[in-house]
Amino acid sequence: MSASPLDRALIVAALSVFAAVPLVVSDIVYLHIFILIFYFAFLASAWSLVALAGQLSLGHSAFLGIGAYTSTLLFMELGVTPWFGMLAGALLATAVGVVVGWPAFRLRGPYFALTTIAFTEILRIYVENTETGPFGLPLRAAMGLLIPLRGEAPAIFQFEGKVPYYYVGLAMMCLAVLVSHSMNRMRIGYYLAAIRGDRDAAESLGINITTYNLIAMAISCFLTALGGTFYAQYFRYVNPTRLLGVDLAIEIALVGLIGGWQTVLGPVIGSILLSPTSEIIRGQLGGTYAGLHLFLYGLVMMLVILFLPKGLHDPLMALLARIEAGLGLTTRGRPAEAPGAPEPAPPAPLSPIRARAATSAPLLEIRGLAKRFGGLVAVNDFDLTVADGEILGLIGPNGAGKTTVFNMAACYFQPDAGQIAFAGKSLIGLRPDQACALGIGRTFQVTKPFPESTVLANVMVGAFCRVRSTREARRVASRRSTR
Repeated sequence: MSASPLDRALIVAALSVFAAVPLVVSDIVYLHIFILIFYFAFLASAWSLVALAGQLSLGHSAFLGIGAYTSTLLFMELGVTPWFGMLAGALLATAVGVVVGWPAFRLRGPYFALTTIAFTEILRIYVENTETGPFGLPLRAAMGLLIPLRGEAPAIFQFEGKVPYYYVGLAMMCLAVLVSHSMNRMRIGYYLAAIRGDRDAAESLGINITTYNLIAMAISCFLTALGGTFYAQYFRYVNPTRLLGVDLAIEIALVGLIGGWQTVLGPVIGSILLSPTSEIIRGQLGGTYAGLHLFLYGLVMMLVILFLPKGLHDPLMALLARIEAGLGLTTRGRPAEAPGAPEPAPPAPLSPIRARAATSAPLLEIRGLAKRFGGLVAVNDFDLTVADGEILGLIGPNGAGKTTVFNMAACYFQPDAGQIAFAGKSLIGLRPDQACALGIGRTFQVTKPFPESTVLANVMVGAFCRVRSTREARRVASRRSTR
């Protein structure tokens, strides 16, 4: 959905204010708070790319730490500028994220989150207890790495004042928001929303769930690792307790959850609210009640998930919609039509579907199909032939195995015996998305729309099976949804 005039005005105004803050604010405390706002908005935006598919990662601090340690060690041991080191750290974190995500994305519900926590804790414990790592790299265990100071040295990402870090942080936040916005408008954004809505239905429409989850994970890890280098150069000290700790991962996730995960501007909203608050809590209570801020983070996360699962983004967007209505905008981004305005022309009618005469050559051929679930024989020695253009119904009582046959024909189940061929190609061993690519689609006994997507977006996901570009898919879907 394109931004409305009010949205654009607010975005331009916010960026103008942020860009002008160092011109009127010289107090380093306030500049530090703004830097943290940008920093956590950047990290939460990167984290939210994994959340687009409905997965809750509580271990993103691991990739932050990989980026920080890689760029720092390259700088200290080889003299590589952190501007290049941050790219090396990002690539390493991406590779690690893909390796971890490959098996983890097969898990559903809370198990993915638990897996990310376990990975982060394993990495933290290893670094905290390792003086010299692989290839003789000095990790220095729990003491961490102190980056040597070089004064004002932009070439090695070191500045004496906070203003340069302020603008670098602002640029990074804008980059992450732009990436999130672009992904939401691309094919992958529609696919991730479909995966989040219903994995089985997404597979039936040709979506390779593992592939697109890993793409989102790779981009997320790359950006997060860039943030690790920024942390190292800003604080000039890295240690495993903070950078690889679960508390930092939860803080990143909490920013996204409070602002509105699976949204573009939600992480920015959450960071504007949470980053100053966490600094105040840590400063006021950290010395007296050590660890209290972690307890408060956990409490706030539970309350948000229970009572505000979509975060603050949706209520704020609803408020903007009411403001737009008061300004004479009936829909977001489109002004109200003047009285007596002509009705828009109806879309051109679609060509009717013409039935093709059945041919002698079978299009779908099933021979000797069998499927057992333990001691239960659901399907046994089943044969079926469907010719091109033929409409055939499968009739039987409840429990006869009709759905099991459909699941095997669409590659959701693999048969224990028998053969399935479509257009002369065997379907044995294929995934549902591969069967869809060959031309096999299926519906479900219980309708499975993607509930968080619009009607147009639901139809567009199906259109992507036959068209490549988002614009073409939207055109096709618009014609279908207005029939």
